[in-house]
Formats: sequence, C-alpha cells, structure tokens
Amino acid sequence: GAVAITGDAQLARLTLSPGVAEALIQGGARVRQRVDDQVWVDLRNAHGSLDHLAMEPAALVTAIGSGLAERLGMLVAGDAALAGIAEGPRGAAGDTLWWSVPPARVDEAVQALHGALVS
Repeated sequence: GAVAITGDAQLARLTLSPGVAEALIQGGARVRQRVDDQVWVDLRNAHGSLDHLAMEPAALVTAIGSGLAERLGMLVAGDAALAGIAEGPRGAAGDTLWWSVPPARVDEAVQALHGALVS
C-alpha cells in the first residue's frame, strides 16, 4: 500500500508532570507523541509563555500508511534506514511508525525513510 513520510523539526520534548501538564493545557500546546513521562509537543500555536518549562528542541519523522504498524518488515526497514540518525524513543500504532531524530537531521531522516519505505 501507499506510504507517505513527514518530518517535523519544530517540536519540544518535555518530561510530563502535573505542573507541566497544566502549563501545556493552559498554553494550548498540542501533544504529538507520548512515551511514558516524555511528551513531544508542538508549540507553534501555543499562547501564553511556556518559557519557564524545561524543554529541549525535538523532531519526529513519521511514516503513514494503511495498517503500517502491523507490517513488521516496514518497521525493520525504517529502523535500518534511520540507524545512526534516530535517537531515543520510536513507536508504532495503527497506520503510523515514528522515530525521534535530532532537529538538525530531520530532512536527512525523511529522505532516508522515503528511500527505504516509498521507493
């Protein structure tokens, strides 16, 4: 089936706690992924100041396709394509596979993943 690849280098990664959660809710931040107590949030449309929160720049690369997370061969191919680029958590559910990558390498990661899963 068809697969699309996207990357987003304009995210922040934070450790979730009650105070952080409340600040993100009040600020209108959008959660893109969550693994345990780590969240990747899109702050582009957030309102109010979130500068007081401890956050680090982050990026995600995502592959999207019907039932993609059920296709182990695609996950293995994605992992191989992003070896040496991806860092930290990755995930798979439903129609998506995703990897955490350094923001400065998101374009490289998108190209590598496209070559492995789309071409």
